[in-house]
Amino acid sequence: MHIWVSFAECPAQGRRLTISEQAVWSEPLAEFELNAEIVEPLTAELHIVPQSDGLLIQGRLQGSVSLVCDRCTESMPCPLDVPFTVFESLEGQNEEEEYAERFRQGGEGLELDLAAVLWEQFVLALPVKPLCMPNCRGICPQCGRNLNAGECGCDRNTLDPRLEVLRRLQINTS
Repeated sequence: MHIWVSFAECPAQGRRLTISEQAVWSEPLAEFELNAEIVEPLTAELHIVPQSDGLLIQGRLQGSVSLVCDRCTESMPCPLDVPFTVFESLEGQNEEEEYAERFRQGGEGLELDLAAVLWEQFVLALPVKPLCMPNCRGICPQCGRNLNAGECGCDRNTLDPRLEVLRRLQINTS
């Protein structure tokens, strides 16, 4: 999905847009197989101001997605309400491959793909290590039970036999 905005169509005082088309986020989610699901529609409020050497984009991304906790693998809500400011420079746009995906020559002149900008801001807004709670206990490495729901009874004091060689390792500090 692409949302092309022409530089020529942006007045000097700027242009305000609201992007609520869910395909902007759902198509890349499927393409990149990101383990997230949109649970509250995502919306981006944008103010695009032309500059002599590019476009200044100020906006806010709002909505909610469901992610998987990195420790216990349970689904967890992740509300998003993130302001952002991006400057899309025109310098070097004919030389770099990155620009080929964001810019094109349209009927009105040079155009920018806002969908690419919004996808980038969405990915940056997601937590690097999603946790259902800060003290999530994860799962038992032996039986796989979610330890947040209670103890499983497995003996976790035994060392993995593959690591036995490390137990005998002696470090000389002199």
